[in-house]
Amino acid sequence: MNPDVAADLNDLSATLHSIEAVTDLDALRAQVTELETQAASPTLWDDPEQGQKVTSQLSHKQAELRRLA
Repeated sequence: MNPDVAADLNDLSATLHSIEAVTDLDALRAQVTELETQAASPTLWDDPEQGQKVTSQLSHKQAELRRLA
């Protein structure tokens, strides 16, 4: 393997490990699952402020999970 490619791969691997060290993907997945459950509730929009909060958080957490995955 080209030494430059090997060095780049080692750098990328180190970066990935750093990201994984500060990001708890399992906790993020659990949060997404909980928010999806809340968003699926037929009474979610009985309180529009709460409905907006839940759907906004869900959207944000899903985007973060997609970005990290």
